[in-house]
Amino acid sequence: DLRGEEVRYLVLGVGLNLEPPGLEGAAGLAEFGAAARADVLARFLAALEPLYLALPDPEPVRAAWRARSVTLGRSVRVHTPAGPKEGTAVDLEEDGSLVLKTPRGKRTRVSAGDVEWIGGFV
Repeated sequence: DLRGEEVRYLVLGVGLNLEPPGLEGAAGLAEFGAAARADVLARFLAALEPLYLALPDPEPVRAAWRARSVTLGRSVRVHTPAGPKEGTAVDLEEDGSLVLKTPRGKRTRVSAGDVEWIGGFV
């Protein structure tokens, strides 16, 4: 919920592939050993809590996000409601938007979509 310059509510989605049957090319935690869903959730929430508590000052969260991002610096295709966009993921905006540098050098923001790495995993 955005009112003027103030964000009052935010819904953030995260997907964790535990056992992705039939998802060709998707990695799952089950490949690395048995993973109890409750344990994965507990560890995920424990790791998320300090970031959530830091939200009054979002810059440390954004800096940690950038530092740990496996997407920044990669060639990506983002499947958006308006169609796919391709480029190199170069930054994260204050509002969480992903910034792409297109093959023509233009910077464009993407605020929603599914990100696919071009060229696979390294």
